[in-house]
Amino acid sequence: MNYSETVKERILQNEPKKVCCSRAMCCGIFLSAEILTESDTGEDVISFRTEQSGVSTLARHLLAARFGRDTEVTVGSRPGHKVYTLAFSSKPLRKFLASLSEPLPTDASEERARFAFKCPECRSAFLRGLFLGCGSVNDPQNSFHLEFILPPDRAETVGALLSEDGEAPRRVKRREKVGLYYKKSTAIAEFFSIIGDNGLYFEIADKQIERQIRVSENRALNCEMKNLEKTVTASLAQIAAVRELFITGEIERLPQELRETAVLRLEYDEDSLSMLAQRHVPPITKSGLNNRLRRIMEAARDAKAKREAEEASAEDP
Repeated sequence: MNYSETVKERILQNEPKKVCCSRAMCCGIFLSAEILTESDTGEDVISFRTEQSGVSTLARHLLAARFGRDTEVTVGSRPGHKVYTLAFSSKPLRKFLASLSEPLPTDASEERARFAFKCPECRSAFLRGLFLGCGSVNDPQNSFHLEFILPPDRAETVGALLSEDGEAPRRVKRREKVGLYYKKSTAIAEFFSIIGDNGLYFEIADKQIERQIRVSENRALNCEMKNLEKTVTASLAQIAAVRELFITGEIERLPQELRETAVLRLEYDEDSLSMLAQRHVPPITKSGLNNRLRRIMEAARDAKAKREAEEASAEDP
């Protein structure tokens, strides 16, 4: 059983107690159903498929209790999965599904009537049915992704309903159907909070906090590595400058305090500036050390330019 199926098994334990809410859940479950026309009778038949036995059992129970239609569940298969199919005729449910392809109502009361919402809890029950019927969610340990696969003519209306809680779902074409999906952890956690699965809400919130901590730690580490790289690069340049002064003999022309710093830099080549400043007798400030090193670098550049000029002059005939 994958993660999404595990979540659905948990939701199946929370069947609505009110008649209106169980009817709303039933409507939500069958949102992904197809309306087919039988070739023999010409009658429109609703066909619903699911790979989860518990969902098919609940769908059959709600259909009989709230729409008075008892039907058998046909069990088929496809590679690696069983497929449970309910095929039945129900004029009220067919009318409801057909209404979802009509223009969106501007009045909230009309929308509540369309989705069969009779009390404040109906919307939550409807969304639980939606997830059971056509939803899937990734394990937050791996990634954040919540998606509903619907016929194109119902996707816009369902997307508008989901958008009432804040963020609108994104859309993607899934063969002949449309996927409405969320990738932000906050939107996914909010959905499961609305449908009453607080366990998953807190699990997603915890994983998001863990990710944020890891991102902060990585940023801090990257910053530390960049600072270390700059320190090493600067140290190598300073050591090269001191060696140039020794090669050219210009080290003897430097003031005593600069010669002391040059020798210490060469001897303690892995020291940070703070450590190197403390090795002076008496210790100097980091700012003072930076000033001395800057003067040493300038003297080394002058010495190198002078040496190269003399070498070029000696090569001329």
